[in-house]
Amino acid sequence: MRAGNLPIIRLDDGKHVTAFDSSDQSQAFLPSLIETNFPTVRRAVCNTEAAHEFLLSLGLTEPDPVDDVVRNVLPKYAADEVDVDEARYEADIGRILTAFKADSKIQQEKLTTALRQSAFVMAKDAGDGTLGFAKPGDVYLATERLKSLFEGVTEVFLVDDTQACLRGEDIRDLLEACGSTRYLKPQEHSDISWDKLKQLRERAGSTGTQSQEHIKDYSLHGLEALLYELPSLNWEQRHNKASLLWEALSNLEQRQKQVFTGTYRGRYYNQRKTCDFDPSFIEILQNTAWVPDADSKLQQPEFVVFDTLGWTTNPFLLSKIEFKPPLIETLAREAGIEPGVLDLLKRLGVTSEAELNARLGIKDEPEQPQDEPDPATSAGQGGRAGASDGTSDEGGTRRGTGGGGSAGGRSADSRSAGNQQQGGTGTRPFISYVGVNPTDEEPDPDGLDQQARMALEEAAIRFILNTEPELKRTPPNNPGFDLFESDAEGKPVRWVEVKAMRGSLNDRPVGLSRPQFLESARDHRTAYWLYVVENAGDDQRARILRIRDPFGKARTFTFDRGWVNAAEVDDETD
Repeated sequence: MRAGNLPIIRLDDGKHVTAFDSSDQSQAFLPSLIETNFPTVRRAVCNTEAAHEFLLSLGLTEPDPVDDVVRNVLPKYAADEVDVDEARYEADIGRILTAFKADSKIQQEKLTTALRQSAFVMAKDAGDGTLGFAKPGDVYLATERLKSLFEGVTEVFLVDDTQACLRGEDIRDLLEACGSTRYLKPQEHSDISWDKLKQLRERAGSTGTQSQEHIKDYSLHGLEALLYELPSLNWEQRHNKASLLWEALSNLEQRQKQVFTGTYRGRYYNQRKTCDFDPSFIEILQNTAWVPDADSKLQQPEFVVFDTLGWTTNPFLLSKIEFKPPLIETLAREAGIEPGVLDLLKRLGVTSEAELNARLGIKDEPEQPQDEPDPATSAGQGGRAGASDGTSDEGGTRRGTGGGGSAGGRSADSRSAGNQQQGGTGTRPFISYVGVNPTDEEPDPDGLDQQARMALEEAAIRFILNTEPELKRTPPNNPGFDLFESDAEGKPVRWVEVKAMRGSLNDRPVGLSRPQFLESARDHRTAYWLYVVENAGDDQRARILRIRDPFGKARTFTFDRGWVNAAEVDDETD
């Protein structure tokens, strides 16, 4: 019989065992410097070199710290109620840290996998202070910023840093490797409503049920609980937490920008369908009142001007979370309207004059008959306001380019109204007239029918795309612009409205519709371009005129005599 099969090895507890049991599991380990629960040979038995060599020949080794943690430490934290005192817990954390420093990558991975699945972290509920054990992926590290952000928020757990063994960079590094984080924690979100799924399919290019669908959506651990708590706080706490949340979002963006974009992928009739969308946590932030206004009332971001908050500007976040454009408040005040009135109408979903009249019970009054304009003074009688940019054309003649026109630039020619000398300087500013009356009934400026007009605009767009292939088309009849340029992540960064004409801009004006001028050009400013394609359809003569920020270049508005018909006029007196 071999010595290895004889119970000749004496353990610390006085028992005698064989080196291995029938399943080749070690029944004894050599003494080591670390504390373990493995059966260990009594030190007196192997205190000579010969004895030590003999035990090694039997296959005995020192206990592996990773195996010690996996087999002897973590099982006790799998129980519903963990019964360990403070000293025992500190010793267990010490053994875990020792094992984490193992040289073997295989053993390190084995350890972290086991730790992620074990509720060994003493954690504190940020709301009521309740202590309990949790898995590392379910807790935040107890940084000062996160403790302030989640203070008073129930069901959000942070590492209990009152435990000395859970303080310090060594334990933080271990916990981060196992899923804890010192930043907002993204979580994959799988609860997609049927309506949202339908919208994603439509955006991807199919309304039918698709196969092999994959949706990557994200929520943020503790965000909804935090937003739920905000209304119950005083004004100072609201301001502080909202500011901390913005900082936390900025920190997350710097480290995991990809979670700010959800992705949809599917297949439909062997065609791959994809689209990007705002993840769930962005929708929550956009549609929840969490931003304090000047009166310390919580508002949805779209009702607060970001520059009034004093927060650090983050262009990427501002492209994801829509705040109120400051220009809207400026325009409202210039029009003598309190900005809050516009916000109220928006909250009520009132977006048209007709709907407001219906809500207020105001009936439309019949239009008063107007006298026919004198043909001799017909210039300007369309009732147009001019927006001057302080420049002049080559001939010194002011021309109408706004016309209130729709796509294709339908606009009454206002050249005859512009032969006036300005201040004796010898220069004549370029005037852009904006129509107050609908122009749908005006003839096409190139004398084209609808089909020919669409063909001309298509030729202009193709000519532009050949010159600037980085531009992309919008869906047909898209209001506000025809082409756009996106960044590497697919986010639009430049918007282009296309106007096509047979001749040149010297021959006739082009027009921007209200959505194009007041919604797109105004909102996007220097990122918005008006492309006028002269001699469209003629590849030899076609030319692109690129006008950047047409809204921002307007400096004055000139009201001609055509506005008499829209004015309230005092009765003449003798």
